[in-house]
Order: sequence, then structure tokens, then C-alpha cells
Amino acid sequence: DPPASLTAMRTASTTGVPELAAPHPVGSPNTPMRSGRACARDREGIRRAGWTAYVMGVGFMALTALAMIAAPRALVGLFLDLDTPANLPVVELAVSFLMVAALFQVADGGQAVAAGMLRGLHDTRMPMVYAGIGYWGIGLLLGVGLAFQGGLAGFGLWIGFPPMDTPVAGAGCCVPARPCGAGSWLLPPDALL
Repeated sequence: DPPASLTAMRTASTTGVPELAAPHPVGSPNTPMRSGRACARDREGIRRAGWTAYVMGVGFMALTALAMIAAPRALVGLFLDLDTPANLPVVELAVSFLMVAALFQVADGGQAVAAGMLRGLHDTRMPMVYAGIGYWGIGLLLGVGLAFQGGLAGFGLWIGFPPMDTPVAGAGCCVPARPCGAGSWLLPPDALL
């Protein structure tokens, strides 16, 4: 039922949106911290600032994912009346979407903080490349393929979300060092790990 699917997608995405914004403030302060430490060639400071932000961002998102897994009906009930029989198809779909959204939460938190880490190393090109590959090359193709060719409709689209962010989050942590200012190089890649 397309209207039920659209309503369920809207309900599930509205439930997860506030949590998706949380890692960005964690990654943003990390940008100047890593930038200053990188240009000063402070290997340990770079490592500590980056991994502290990454653990905080992914840890928070893991907690929100646990809430989605533990109480999906309660979360959907914030937006829909669970006792109305007409809402049952939408509620069931929204609950299934929240299970996928729980996986997406963790991956999205990782990629948001990883992008901040790379900005702190004056690298905006690699996050764009990783996002292009993850979002368009993996997530969109997988989601559309499962939705339309696989017959999974809206659920298939949602299945494309976690795989699109996972490589972006992982690759953002393992990128080689990039230039720091005009002509000076940061640290060798092993300084970031």
C-alpha cells in the first residue's frame, strides 16, 4: 500500500532525525583541534582528538539505535495512535523501518564524525569521494534495486541506507595524510591510526 508505506517512511525518518544531528557537533569541534595539532605535527594529539570524537559520536548513535530496537512501537506511538486499527499497517511498516534505521544510526554517526576528522586535516576532497561512492554507488543502487527489482518496496529503499554510510565512516578513519596549508605536508598515514 503506497500511502501506508509513505506514511511509515515519514514516521520512521522523523523519529530518527534528531539523533542524526547529534554527531555533527562532536565532529565540528574536532576540525580545528585536529587542524592545529596536525600543522604542529602533534601525532598523539591528532590521534587522541580524532578517536575521542569518533567514539563519542558512534557511542551516542549506538545508544539511540538501542532505543529504536528496544522500543520501536513506543517511538512510533509518539506520532501515530497505536490503538487505531486503521493505523496498524503504517505502524507495522514504521516499526520495520526503525529496525533498519537503528543500523543506519551507527554508520551515519561514524561518517559524520569521520568527515569532521578529515576537515580537521584540511581534506575535503576525500570525504566527497567516499560519499559519492557510498551514497550513489552503493546505497542508492542497492536500495533502488531491492525496492523495485527485488519487490521490497519502501523496505528495500531503507535497506540501502546502512551500507551507504558504512564504507564512508570506515574510509574516513583510514585516509592518508593530506597537505596542511600551502606546500607543507601533514603526517604519514600511520600517524592517523
